[in-house]
Amino acid sequence: MSNKTSDKLKYLHVAEEWKKKMEEDKVRRYWFNALLDLHAWFFNQMWDILKAIEDKYSIDVMTIAKKIRGEQMRQDGLERGKKAKRRGILGYYENFYFKYEGKDMCDIKYFEFNDERLEAWLRKCPLKPRFKALGKTDEEMAEMSELLCMDVPKLAAFDPELEVCQSAFILKGDDHCTYITRKFPKEKSKK
Repeated sequence: MSNKTSDKLKYLHVAEEWKKKMEEDKVRRYWFNALLDLHAWFFNQMWDILKAIEDKYSIDVMTIAKKIRGEQMRQDGLERGKKAKRRGILGYYENFYFKYEGKDMCDIKYFEFNDERLEAWLRKCPLKPRFKALGKTDEEMAEMSELLCMDVPKLAAFDPELEVCQSAFILKGDDHCTYITRKFPKEKSKK
């Protein structure tokens, strides 16, 4: 591995260690999958209720729901940031990414993982097959993603010196989810 590549992937070994732990720890994996099953079931129920309210009363419930969920996600990120042992890119990984390691989860490919930037593709969505099993179509999942895939407010609130962008979504039909997280330039983070 060249120096340039090793600098870009400085913390790849951390991800590889977590991937190994997560794939070997059958109990943790079992419970995490059970939580995902419950999350998908509950979100599916909530989605159907919101759609029924929209249809029956002709009001834009989704805009209200997105605003509330966005604020809840931001609050979750703030709380995690307060409790985190470490901030920055590595702390961000330790608080959000590690549990999704493994081919049976998100099958993450890292392009950069260092002190300045984490850029990754999540090549699987662990919720997509669960929503399919609950009878959701690709079109419904794409619509659901507007409310479900609201990670950016949570991730950005975790550390105000980090900027987070998600530019591709499996549930919207892309072949991966793209997450790019980077430290703000020094002059911007001081403001």
